[in-house]
Amino acid sequence: MNKKTSNSLTKIFLDTFTITEETTHWAFGPLNIWGKKVGDELWIASNTAQEGEAKTLMPPEDIAWSRWIFKQKEITIQFAPVLPDRPIVVKPEFPFNIAQGGKAKIYVHVPAWISIQQAKKSSKPMLEIPTQTLSKTWFGTTVEGEKCFWLSSPAKNKLDKKQIMPFELICPLVIINSFEGELNVAKLALRGSRLSIFSYEDQLWTDELRIMYRGTGEVSRITVSGKAPSEIAGAPMITAARDASSKGLAAKTFGSLKELSGFLVHS
Repeated sequence: MNKKTSNSLTKIFLDTFTITEETTHWAFGPLNIWGKKVGDELWIASNTAQEGEAKTLMPPEDIAWSRWIFKQKEITIQFAPVLPDRPIVVKPEFPFNIAQGGKAKIYVHVPAWISIQQAKKSSKPMLEIPTQTLSKTWFGTTVEGEKCFWLSSPAKNKLDKKQIMPFELICPLVIINSFEGELNVAKLALRGSRLSIFSYEDQLWTDELRIMYRGTGEVSRITVSGKAPSEIAGAPMITAARDASSKGLAAKTFGSLKELSGFLVHS
């Protein structure tokens, strides 16, 4: 059994791994991943340890394996952190109002998914596995909405790194209210397809996202910075955005942003 656990997840994300007949184990917080080569096939299995459950280096006998056949004899893979593949709904620690012309900065920390793909290949990932299983929920009305994940950890206006695990992504969000009235922020839905991921001191961050609210029925502007946020200026990018086609978004209403990437303010 090969154990590839590291005190720094960043080192795992920057490395590549040649798969052999001997089972190899990787740990990403509560997520266990195993890989081995069987003939010309790559076998991958995973499970998530429950709170208080002891970690095991060997996969359970009844675990399900995913299998791929490759034409090359040497199989090399690499891992990368990614955001979940659907929006994530989160509430602020305390609902708040933003007065006209005011702005607020909050932080959301999201359990990363782990992408597995062939090393040095531009093909799509073979697997994306969540480090933590999130509950499913619905965001919107009975007429219009979408399936999302629910994040139990609240968004906060102050960052406490001691409460954030290495496998979690810190997502900074700035909300600017240019509307004539107040903006009540009671629930957020995060879309991560245009957010990149950066690494700094063994912690994972996304780029900063700014949203300018101009009132219901008016055009609101969402901007993704495309670079490391000011808290970690100059930090290297380790995962590019899923959709890097544009860093600026505009829409007539917040509701119409359900089809776009960014944060939604649900009021």
